[in-house]
Amino acid sequence: RTFFIILMWQVAIWSHHLLERWILSTIRKRTVRNPAVASSISLIQLSARMLLFSVIFLFTLSNLGIKITTIIAGLGVGGIAVALALQK
Repeated sequence: RTFFIILMWQVAIWSHHLLERWILSTIRKRTVRNPAVASSISLIQLSARMLLFSVIFLFTLSNLGIKITTIIAGLGVGGIAVALALQK
């Protein structure tokens, strides 16, 4: 079990580095045509990083025997609350 958790986090770190390289190359290509794209790509980069590590964290908790269904349900309800709060 411990080996699998370590392996998952190592894969997450590798994925993070590959994602960073891909996003940086995309920023270099796109900012030549439109400099305003860099800020939106930065937001996408942050979202992708948070998604990656959230999924790995949930996989780790699941592997440790913790039920993650309530955590996922809570995240869903929290997302709905934020969406409703941001409406005009």
